[in-house]
Amino acid sequence: SGMSMNRIAFLLRVSAQAVLTWIRTFAKAYDEKPEPTRRTIVLQLDEMWHYLQKKRQKLWIWKALDRDTGQLLDWEGGRRDKKTLKKMVDRLVCWDVDRYCTHKWATYASVMPHDKLVQSKATAHAIERNHCRQRHWFGHFKRKSIVISKSKEMVDLTMALFAKFWVNG
Repeated sequence: SGMSMNRIAFLLRVSAQAVLTWIRTFAKAYDEKPEPTRRTIVLQLDEMWHYLQKKRQKLWIWKALDRDTGQLLDWEGGRRDKKTLKKMVDRLVCWDVDRYCTHKWATYASVMPHDKLVQSKATAHAIERNHCRQRHWFGHFKRKSIVISKSKEMVDLTMALFAKFWVNG
């Protein structure tokens, strides 16, 4: 609703830590990714950065979005490298992926099957729009120098809430 945890805590006369605990418990209950369907899908993959613990330490959030339904199917937090991308792509094997749409970056080509890979900025509009929504709705994803997350766990739980309630319905 746009209220900070401190404001919610003040209104309910509890500590901000109690509100954080409630949110963490709620997010863990809804920390689920969509189950594979039997239809063939076209995936858009992209990464966005976020600060973790300090401004000099970036956390890259890799995301996979179904182009037809707009569902956020999977995400992985880590470095902007082949190893992190491979973790997510290995989980996407259970989906019947017809094409992977990405921007032109050599790491994508080194991980994904070449016959299913389409590399063009023109194929990634939906996932870029998803990044904008995420940055708008969650203050700690805004590109400000003082906005950081304290733990990777909270970023993962925020991603789960974002997928469940804002993207996937």
